[in-house]
Amino acid sequence: YFFNVEMLQSDGELQSTWSSVKDSYLENGIYGEDIGNVTALGLAGTDANLSIYAGNFDLDNVKSEVEQSSLESYEYEGVVIWIDQYDYGTAVIDNMIFHGITEDIRQCINVSMGNGASLYSDKDVSDVISRLPDGYLLGVVGVGEDDVAAEDYGLLAVGMAAFKDDGNISQISLLKFKDSEALEDYLDLVESSISEGYDVAKNGQYLTVSSTSPVPSDEEQAYNTVYNVVQNAVVAYYYTHNGS
Repeated sequence: YFFNVEMLQSDGELQSTWSSVKDSYLENGIYGEDIGNVTALGLAGTDANLSIYAGNFDLDNVKSEVEQSSLESYEYEGVVIWIDQYDYGTAVIDNMIFHGITEDIRQCINVSMGNGASLYSDKDVSDVISRLPDGYLLGVVGVGEDDVAAEDYGLLAVGMAAFKDDGNISQISLLKFKDSEALEDYLDLVESSISEGYDVAKNGQYLTVSSTSPVPSDEEQAYNTVYNVVQNAVVAYYYTHNGS
């Protein structure tokens, strides 16, 4: 998931969403840096345990803060990884801060060094992202060939986006299947469970489910932001755990 934090902070109508994101993911601060300096937040990795922060940071100050709060450190491919008391790692790669499971951080270092493929390198993932609009929230899940979803449903990738347009909040989920026949089979299974108020559109191997509504109240907006994150996590888990 990618949050456009800069947009959330600057848009007065999105302040409740910003508060929800801040309380959920940024409440502990960014190693001595002002939260207002964060421009983007990414959640990825094993069980979404990897947080990626981009912003206008004093990286020397960040490294000093991380070093003081860490129990140990080691170098991997020329990048220092600091380990905290919970066995989580932190690293600064280029101008971004990475915090999470050390295996995920090492994979990010490999990608930055050109020694590994990123999620965006997956042609189906990059295709789905390119078809989604810009907004304050972007989520994407790649479905591997060995996953249940690929075998049973022909699903290749799922993406979602939330954005504001002319005083309305729109949410779009885009599913890419191996072909239109697989899409139709999947839609036969789930169409009855799609709530009223959602528009469903088919375009070859692509299925789009969208909704648009006036900017909700602060409470509704905060709820919807967390709901979408949880909903997509549940969908991803369902697909990769044989429907459990």
